[in-house]
Amino acid sequence: MVFAPVSMGRRLFPAPDPASLGAVILDGLVVVRIGLGRLGHVELLGASDVISPWSHSGPEIHAAVVQRLITRSRRLSLQAAIHALPRVAERVELTLWALAERFGRDTPDGITLHLPITHQQLAEIVAAQRPSVSTALNWLDAPAS
Repeated sequence: MVFAPVSMGRRLFPAPDPASLGAVILDGLVVVRIGLGRLGHVELLGASDVISPWSHSGPEIHAAVVQRLITRSRRLSLQAAIHALPRVAERVELTLWALAERFGRDTPDGITLHLPITHQQLAEIVAAQRPSVSTALNWLDAPAS
């Protein structure tokens, strides 16, 4: 994820402070872009929004909670970007990769993802109809020719 100031040329964030939970935007806009190949999703953050461009590894409970909230916010931005893709098969594939990153398990054969969800539930996750998702899953499962 790239954090870029609207007016380029000045450093947006100082070096991370270990005691910092993040930053409150007081004025102006911050554009956060999540890229998906040639497409992307842009989120505008402005006055009173909280942002944390730093990763924390400290034990503070508040910092851990704030970091988890920011991580969830980024996941929602990624989901919004995936929803903008025109092809259902692309939305399903990228959603499965995002779910595999979060819930998957590394095995000698690759990443294994066991989720107890139905095609209908996956369709609702990717903002599509169940028959389209079933078709997309069959297409993704077909051997490459």
